[in-house]
Amino acid sequence: MRRFIFINGFEGPDWPPIATLEREFMDPTRREWAYWDGSGAAGGYMKISGIEGTEAQPDGRTRSGATISIRAHRQFGATLSHHWWDAKSATATTHLSLGDRSLLSQMTTLDDRQPYPIGLFIPFELAWLAFRDFIQEPTRVTSAVPWINGVDLTAQVPGTR
Repeated sequence: MRRFIFINGFEGPDWPPIATLEREFMDPTRREWAYWDGSGAAGGYMKISGIEGTEAQPDGRTRSGATISIRAHRQFGATLSHHWWDAKSATATTHLSLGDRSLLSQMTTLDDRQPYPIGLFIPFELAWLAFRDFIQEPTRVTSAVPWINGVDLTAQVPGTR
């Protein structure tokens, strides 16, 4: 099994203790890592691969894995993506955090100028719960956060991908 983190100075295979990572989400003065600063880097992610019996497989599509990522907007909060690749069935599933469904057709932009539905943004406190649960069970999409399947979002909101 391989793990990787890229969040506010935590970069590499060693995940910090949960209490340390929690501070990065819950303390508003420590959230700058999640916002674009003009340098091209923003947000963060955690990933794990070689799970569910695929540990001995070479890297790539033959290893099952999961990734949770975060991007943030100063006005609207955080938006999350939980991606799961099941190598055995060769299927991928992506879920996106869901804040206010009625705002899915209203857009904002982040650093890459790609439009993001405002309805995908949630408070950092909820984002933390998703990361906490990912650490404990990365293959499961936590029920602590409302989610929308990426396929469903694409069908509901033209122009999203």
